[in-house]
Amino acid sequence: SNLGGLGPDLNVPKTIRLASVAKMGDVTLDLEVSNQSVYVPTTTRWNRVSKGFGNVNLGGVQSDVENMMRLKLAFINQATGTPVVLPRFRLSYFDFDMQNEPGSGKECLTLSSTHIEEYMLSQPTELVKTSPEGADPRFCATRKGIGSDNPSDPLDLTDLQRQRTIEVTYV
Repeated sequence: SNLGGLGPDLNVPKTIRLASVAKMGDVTLDLEVSNQSVYVPTTTRWNRVSKGFGNVNLGGVQSDVENMMRLKLAFINQATGTPVVLPRFRLSYFDFDMQNEPGSGKECLTLSSTHIEEYMLSQPTELVKTSPEGADPRFCATRKGIGSDNPSDPLDLTDLQRQRTIEVTYV
């Protein structure tokens, strides 16, 4: 993990690489995450793959300053290191919550609608769509979270964890 060249593993490319996330025929695919804008973390020690989740720390949750980052996700042929374009795939984004006080440390996700076929939220959901009609969809947390309510298995979510998840189908 060396997103933005900030470590903690300074001897690897400036990305986070999630190994063996999919297979396409006989080809094993990795997912490479790179920043396309300035990256300001609180710490990089939490940037890692853990129990099937890719984690990225973004600073600013303890202040009223908005901190955002644009990420690029690319599927990579594990054997050759070359990019692979998938015709269609789904990706889930988990654990959108906020700090104690409303408006402080609220996690949001804006999706570039260029290659989105659809997105799904559970019903009921704790997320609110905050983007105007016709703009790229933006979803924000509405409730406080604590570490013990974080998901530990992406395939076995509680109702609360589902209510804080967005599933996106890309084409």
